[in-house]
Amino acid sequence: LDYLMQKLALITFLTSFLVFSSLAEVPKQYQATKLFSKEDARKLVDQYYSLHDNRADAREYYPLLADTELHMLMGSVVSSKQEFKSWLRKIKLFSRSVKHTVKEIEISATKNGSYFINLCVRYRGRTRLFTKFDNTDRIKWELVESKDELRLVIQTYLVEKGCK
Repeated sequence: LDYLMQKLALITFLTSFLVFSSLAEVPKQYQATKLFSKEDARKLVDQYYSLHDNRADAREYYPLLADTELHMLMGSVVSSKQEFKSWLRKIKLFSRSVKHTVKEIEISATKNGSYFINLCVRYRGRTRLFTKFDNTDRIKWELVESKDELRLVIQTYLVEKGCK
């Protein structure tokens, strides 16, 4: 019985070690700030919201979104291009029209080589029921380089209610 208890303690220790060592992974390093300028980052912001305002098909957004490790939190969690397509379909069913206006933008290079974008965005429009909406939210992006070709992509997109 003592032998089994020792083995169980060893297995528990090794499992705990593996779990905690994976949590302490070295942060990923990117090359976005070396390959692209802040102006390139700003153009991506404008392109993304232009697609929204023109009610573009989801496939037109795909070149702007990371192929892997995509994390978008905008009322629901989106972690793939397919989930983005479903989210966009719901947004289009809800809204009849929308217009985005970037009120504030701050673009900064991070230590890991990505760009961090802090935005205050006003979006207003009409629902399918002809009611108006007018919201202003804080939106935070992380931009990295694409893994398959030379382009800047959105990896993280987080919406926080209101701009403060």
